Amino acid sequence: MRLQFEFFKKYLLNPEVNTYFLERSFKYNRRRDITPLFFPKNIPNYFGNWLAGFIEAEGSFSNRKNGISTFSIAQNNDKYVIEAIRDYFGTSHLTVSAKVGKISGIPLYEVSLASQAAVGRVVIHCASRLQGFKYYQLAEFVLKSKHCQCFSKEFKK
Repeated sequence: MRLQFEFFKKYLLNPEVNTYFLERSFKYNRRRDITPLFFPKNIPNYFGNWLAGFIEAEGSFSNRKNGISTFSIAQNNDKYVIEAIRDYFGTSHLTVSAKVGKISGIPLYEVSLASQAAVGRVVIHCASRLQGFKYYQLAEFVLKSKHCQCFSKEFKK
């Protein structure tokens, strides 16, 4: 959003249409220069709700065959977003994995949380915030998880 805002300000001050159309595809060229604005000390008050919406769209809960329950989340291009989420859940020691799309060539950044404590923090965060199908997925995840049974009272069977 910062890069979009910078682009918007540039053309708000000088609304040259031809230049706008020539340069609009370059507005994300500085994406790698973006660093978190607020972690770990100054988390904005809206971050928890924003994160719930992001998890709604991009998060994944999984009960693996080996009995381990995991939460993972990924995002194209914006590594700092995944790092902020990782840090928010107190797992800054984890590495953000980087992959490149086979067809698109776009970098994909992902973090996966597997410890009972970290997954528990995600469940607690999401239980009162998720809605619709993702809430249903979370409830099924908790009810089927060996490690998340202590949270099952939050969800109706």
